[in-house]
Amino acid sequence: MNLDPRERFQESNLRGLKAYAKKLTIELNEQKEKVVMSEQIIADLKKAGSDDMGSLVDMLNSYKEKEAVSQEAIDQLKELQVHKDDEIMGLEVEVQSLRDFMGGVRATQEAKIEMYRQEIEQNAKVIRR
Repeated sequence: MNLDPRERFQESNLRGLKAYAKKLTIELNEQKEKVVMSEQIIADLKKAGSDDMGSLVDMLNSYKEKEAVSQEAIDQLKELQVHKDDEIMGLEVEVQSLRDFMGGVRATQEAKIEMYRQEIEQNAKVIRR
């Protein structure tokens, strides 16, 4: 398919956005794994029991803070993913609109070319007479 430069640019942008969305999804999954690991550590600490409860409580609070930060990062990534998905959908609509427009232009051009071809043939017949 022959694409004009703008269509190629749009296609390139679309591919880039899709790759970026995949990267964000991977990062989101990594953050989820970190949250699960943090929850496991918290559970292990609760079970461990220690003479120094103050230290364990501090560690627990530290892990909870890290979990909260991780959850916030996950939420931000989810929002970004939704935003990028919306951008991708908008670009797909725009690309389809451009394709439809180009199809209409091509059809109009072909009709005009055929009309001019017929006029040339008629003029050639008139000239031959």
